[in-house]
Amino acid sequence: MPTFNMDNEWDAIRADQYYEKLKQEKSWITIGRKRGKRNIKQNNYYHFILDYFAARYGCTAGFAEQKYMKDLCNPGLFEKTVINEQGDEVVVDRSSKELSVGEMSLAIKRFRNWASAEGHIFIPYKDDIERSDDIANSMEQEIEKNREFI
Repeated sequence: MPTFNMDNEWDAIRADQYYEKLKQEKSWITIGRKRGKRNIKQNNYYHFILDYFAARYGCTAGFAEQKYMKDLCNPGLFEKTVINEQGDEVVVDRSSKELSVGEMSLAIKRFRNWASAEGHIFIPYKDDIERSDDIANSMEQEIEKNREFI
């Protein structure tokens, strides 16, 4: 499947031509958007803090992600509107892997702030964890101690 950079004028022309060709052929097509992927460190940090929060708060990581990260701290950020099979617009959950680096940073910031203020659980910054083995080890011990529950 061809990929076109719509910021490049030549690619934009080629994309239009390709679309017209498929339209004339009455083809079924899927149009999507490629985004810059989050880096591994950001993704690991996201799941690490969810595990840590779940271990400290007493819930599963999946529940923490859905209820607190998505619904409570980031309403709207983890939602997208799609057209269902009946042609109606419906709002569905967005996976964390669909977020850009900036969106993920915002989601994590909001979650950290809420966890500290409302959940009474301090979640260190990613840089603090990377700089201090003591912090990372302490958090990992908390997660492992409660692994069967999260």
